[in-house]
Amino acid sequence: MDSQYRYAHYKHQWKCLKCGTEFTQPWYSIQQGYLCPKCYPRPCGSSKQEDELADFVKSLGVEVIRHDRILINPQELDIVIPEKKIAIEYNGLYWHNEEHVDKNYHLQKTELCEEKGYRLIHIFEDEWILKKDIVKSRLKYILGKTKNCSHIGARECTIKEISSQEKNDFLDQFHIQGTDSSNVKLGAFYQNQLVAVMTFSHGSLAKGVKKQDPLVWELNRFCTHSKFVISGIASKLLGYFKRNYKWEQIFSYADRRWSSGDLYKKLGFQLEHITQPNYWYTKGSGRIHRFNLKKQLNEPKDIPEYILRLKEGYTRIWDCGNLKFALENNINEKGDQSICLQAST
Repeated sequence: MDSQYRYAHYKHQWKCLKCGTEFTQPWYSIQQGYLCPKCYPRPCGSSKQEDELADFVKSLGVEVIRHDRILINPQELDIVIPEKKIAIEYNGLYWHNEEHVDKNYHLQKTELCEEKGYRLIHIFEDEWILKKDIVKSRLKYILGKTKNCSHIGARECTIKEISSQEKNDFLDQFHIQGTDSSNVKLGAFYQNQLVAVMTFSHGSLAKGVKKQDPLVWELNRFCTHSKFVISGIASKLLGYFKRNYKWEQIFSYADRRWSSGDLYKKLGFQLEHITQPNYWYTKGSGRIHRFNLKKQLNEPKDIPEYILRLKEGYTRIWDCGNLKFALENNINEKGDQSICLQAST
């Protein structure tokens, strides 16, 4: 339909020579084998995994509405839980990559739900398939369905430094983002069992810090054991860090797919910035962080990174952006920090 080629990522208009159907697709998608949606339809409707997710939510004893087109009409929401004012989207990596939706699609749905007083949770396909236990645990907590967990208080826990191996094993089991590279690794122990972890590292250029400042820290990870609900444990872990390390600012990010930042607000952080949506590369059934596929020195300088990756069979999938929170150290808190610990690398 279009009279001339523009660029690989531009959504050109096409017409099927077999049936006459007109449709829109980027040039690179056609190169990779995309065919007429009428002659060669792809599966639509609920996936097996989405149905499985909905069944799990129902099993928690809440009323579920499937494929709702009323709340943010005409947009559809996969799962709506009216009594909790929560909605859930199951984002398959094929139908939710940028061949089919633009970069702001997930963010716009989040914002539309917020306007209606609802919190929207986005679960990517690979998270449900590969980290199902972590996803289930988070949903139980968000929906207030934790009666089968042990409820304890932070006062019953002891805070101490832990090894990188202990930290990574715990994060791999209980944090949706998995392991990290951190300078400070703090663990909370209940009856000699590790039940919570919080990690910190120095800010970097990638995180918006113009130059590395030893007094600026990022709170990288925080998570608890799935069998425990520990009142006040985040505050206790953060308090340990504040008392024992030199700092002027601590910042952290809340993933808008999962969080509205309530925990940070309770800890005294202030909202500093809202980032634009970020992307991963996807190929098949998994997501790959963009830093792992960044342009190499031996690649053409005049071709954008994502065009190079498209030629390799990758496409991009976008999130909802992050909420950046920061905590500043005032004069009274700073005092004499000469006895504070130095972080190991």
